[in-house]
Amino acid sequence: MPDLNRPATVAEEFGNRQMLHLMRLRLLGTFLRMLDAEVAAGNLTLAVREQRRLLAEQFETWYGQAEAVRPACRSSCANWSPSS
Repeated sequence: MPDLNRPATVAEEFGNRQMLHLMRLRLLGTFLRMLDAEVAAGNLTLAVREQRRLLAEQFETWYGQAEAVRPACRSSCANWSPSS
């Protein structure tokens, strides 16, 4: 087990930040699909439509934050492939 008192590596810090984005987007994406299913089933109440709109706005915000982290990886990983 690694020493828990040592500073995190760059990879560990990056992985932890990515996990935040992954979990937020996965959870919100699930909620959006649930609300889409409600709409598809004919539930067009104001509450469903309003929550769908609010969650979609939050999803776009969080998606933008996740995308903002990627350019650093894109430049260093641009030529990476599984066979490399």
